[in-house]
Amino acid sequence: MRMPHPDQIEVLQLEEKHLAVLASAPCAEVYQEIPFRDGISIREIAEEVNRSTASVGEHIAKLLDVGLITAVGTRKRHAREEILYALKASHYLFDPVGQSEGATEECIRKFRCDLRQTDRMSAAAFRAIRDVPELYNSVLIRSYIGYFDKESTLKVKKALADLAQLFSELHEEDREVREKGDYTRVKLSMVMLPTVRESESRVRKAKES
Repeated sequence: MRMPHPDQIEVLQLEEKHLAVLASAPCAEVYQEIPFRDGISIREIAEEVNRSTASVGEHIAKLLDVGLITAVGTRKRHAREEILYALKASHYLFDPVGQSEGATEECIRKFRCDLRQTDRMSAAAFRAIRDVPELYNSVLIRSYIGYFDKESTLKVKKALADLAQLFSELHEEDREVREKGDYTRVKLSMVMLPTVRESESRVRKAKES
């Protein structure tokens, strides 16, 4: 795969240091605004997340320090030059199997951070829908419990991965295009997890064997 920028890579395996940074809600919010192909400036990120450029700059420094993002060039704005940032990798992977206890705990912290952000978004959306009904077109919330054999589980997991890929492909990164059209900023969260009882039961059986 050809990278849009020289310093980028295709896949980055997430480590404890990466997860520790992303477990911070403000830092994760800044990170989610950064594209892979087109660079974005601190000023533009600040406008999107409604934070000061100084605050965003601090989070950018942390993301740069652990190698989650990279500087990809500059852009002239009035009499000043803005540094542009992009994601370091096209795909980020985390394999919890065999990880250190510290990495596992940071992964849990990051997941909880994501859930809190999703909770705030859902609360804001449902309250807004009373006055702006068309926002409901961007809302889909479902929750199910089921029993699956290994083959069925992998099929569902692949379908969710395909959906994530479609979401990534349809996302419009170009800010100028978004400003000229009718775009809604949305977050897609997908979770498939063993129930608490299932996880506890499996651990108990593994220790007994």
